[in-house]
Amino acid sequence: MHYVAIVGSNSKTSLNRRLAAAIAKRYGTDDVTIDVLILNDLPMYNVDDENSPQHKW
Repeated sequence: MHYVAIVGSNSKTSLNRRLAAAIAKRYGTDDVTIDVLILNDLPMYNVDDENSPQHKW
């Protein structure tokens, strides 16, 4: 069985992201895989990009 964990924030310090990774590591087996979906390409989900914008308006 294959599961995907979608985390609403990709901040480097996101507790939810770290929790999803820990769950994937703990409960993933040969029969069960858990992937954490990375949303880094969507700036609206990345607080690190929001706090240090690269675009000059």
